[in-house]
Amino acid sequence: MWNPRKLPPLRPAHGIPRANSAIEIAVYLCLLVWWAANMAAPLTVRLGNLHVALTPAWSFFYWVILFTTVGGAAISTVNFIRPWLTTQRAVARVVLDTAGGVLFCWMFQAHLVASLSWPSATPDKAAYAVAQLNLWLARIFPWAIAVTLFFTAIGVWRLVRTIRKSGTHAMHTALV
Repeated sequence: MWNPRKLPPLRPAHGIPRANSAIEIAVYLCLLVWWAANMAAPLTVRLGNLHVALTPAWSFFYWVILFTTVGGAAISTVNFIRPWLTTQRAVARVVLDTAGGVLFCWMFQAHLVASLSWPSATPDKAAYAVAQLNLWLARIFPWAIAVTLFFTAIGVWRLVRTIRKSGTHAMHTALV
């Protein structure tokens, strides 16, 4: 017997506010412009009188961060055009966020600082400062892993919730 309560809802169960997507797009575009203009390798950052030179490995991180930012902007654009969460977009967001988190953690272990210089620096002081900076970045690594796991868990929770509410049993079976 036909039951109108079994009809799909008129509005998607997982609505995404367009304002959120518009803000995400704006932030991603600003980040992309700033990133492309200021962070290209070889990179020397000047903070007042302090000059920080990064290693050649920075170019790898530059491009990966650029591509993950473009990916995030693409997902936000699709969310703006089609403002409901789908399993595919939730999976894409989890993969992108996890990749970004892994990259974030890897940066703490990569010893990206090649040299530091400031007006009163002797070569010994500068070398010691570089060693200490890289050491402390490496010591922050476990905390970076904890942050990455936290945000990945939120993404997986959102994905599981989306799968459960959407009723796509085929996708649920495929993921299990």
